[in-house]
Amino acid sequence: MLETITAEEAGFCFGVQRAVDIAIEAVKSYENKDVYTLGPIIHNPQVVKKLENLGVKAIDSIDEIDKGVIIIRSHGVEPEILNKAKEKGLHIIDATCPYVKNAQKYAAKLVNEGYQTFIYGDKDHPEVRGIYGATDKKATIINSKEELLEKDFSQKIGFVAQTTKSPTSYKNLISEVIIKTNELKVFNTICNTTEVRQNSALNLAKKVDAMFVIGGHNSANTNRLAQICKNTKTPTYHIETADEIDFNWIKGKEKIGITAGASTPDWLIKEVIEFMKEEEKDVEMEEQNDEVLEETMEESEVEESEEKESVEENDELTQDEIKYSDNDIADLKKGQTVKGTVVEINDEGIYVDVGYKTEGFVPLRELAHEKPEDASEHVDVDDEIEVVVLTIENDEGEMILSKKRADYEKAWEDIMEAYDNEEIIEAEVTKRVKGGLVVNLGVRGFIPASHVAIGYVEDLEDYVGETLRLKIIEVERENNNVVLSARKVLEKEMEAKKEETLEELEKDQTVEGEVTKLVDFGA
Repeated sequence: MLETITAEEAGFCFGVQRAVDIAIEAVKSYENKDVYTLGPIIHNPQVVKKLENLGVKAIDSIDEIDKGVIIIRSHGVEPEILNKAKEKGLHIIDATCPYVKNAQKYAAKLVNEGYQTFIYGDKDHPEVRGIYGATDKKATIINSKEELLEKDFSQKIGFVAQTTKSPTSYKNLISEVIIKTNELKVFNTICNTTEVRQNSALNLAKKVDAMFVIGGHNSANTNRLAQICKNTKTPTYHIETADEIDFNWIKGKEKIGITAGASTPDWLIKEVIEFMKEEEKDVEMEEQNDEVLEETMEESEVEESEEKESVEENDELTQDEIKYSDNDIADLKKGQTVKGTVVEINDEGIYVDVGYKTEGFVPLRELAHEKPEDASEHVDVDDEIEVVVLTIENDEGEMILSKKRADYEKAWEDIMEAYDNEEIIEAEVTKRVKGGLVVNLGVRGFIPASHVAIGYVEDLEDYVGETLRLKIIEVERENNNVVLSARKVLEKEMEAKKEETLEELEKDQTVEGEVTKLVDFGA
């Protein structure tokens, strides 16, 4: 039985929730104005997408707009950016997290009082850039003890920290300079929620078989959570959405821990929990099938032995008299793949005639990978289908079959054949995920963003629902991993077209062409 446990502190923190609420309220309050955020309002692409659908557009620079409402995100910005927005006449809504505001204020105070000021944080993080800007760029940014010890120290040293840094690492950093200066002033600018969240994740990771950390891959606090969990030696997986979860990560596990970064909404956490519940059913079925196959092997050995003894004792019987058909009662075994004919469809599933003494039953959950509401969506009466025998007879005397399992095995056979023969296949794009696209091959297939087309694709969402011609470039059956490329197909076709065109071209020939780019030195 798979048990999922969610950390006591997980998901949106106060500052993030406040920023999102401010953005939603801005759309309602300024119906006649365009509403923008300077950069993604939080480090979560799913939330940013939802806000975009409401009318909140993320921009990278103030230079991109000349009017409208600009929301300063929870990370805050440098004072010079605020001044530029004011000069443009933009309506400014400041959603900077209060903790970040304090960090900016204290850093500026230290510099003004003549302290050699250090900002402990990631120099590329927008929050740290905002704090640095508040000091008129006179502070020094360091991200490790090693970086700090490379500096020459004055007699007055001051510290502030990025709000999502580890309190323990901050304390260790400070301890290195206590004896190196006459005066030390330290502001604890780390959000207290950060420490509670990290301790909660740490304690949970020690108690479970695997840990899932939900949040943006570019989120500093989520990456820190993932690292803390990994340090416990518990298998840890950093995911943005449930789509990234691999079935094998939870197979054989009893307890799964779940935590989430400060920019992760509750609905994303719930999606992962619901996905786990569904995967639990598949795990249980997989384990049942493993037991079925093991029992099948044992039964097969016993039956072969008994059959051999029977033949030796009854020499007068001919081979024809002891031979059975493929689907005869004596030959049907658990785990076996057989062909059958659909004879009945109802609300619970379908009945299939496989030549046994009774018809086999395929429950809805075993009809297809995504459980259908109506079995008639997938089969019709008199259809011939392949199924896997899960149970010869259950407590009610029914044979239980699975079309889903048979389809899964057939899909893998087709994939391996296409891979070995370098065949081009077609598949429909079902969704966009972090880093690429997902296609349906009967099993999940992944197309990295760099392999979707020749050149950069600005919006992968445009490909959802499209059928692409693909080449399989990587297969790992044991990890259920299939990687595909549309680019390789297109490149091969382009090369063939190029060779064909070059063969047809002749000197002094007049041809038509399309201008694709204008540059200083030509077209």
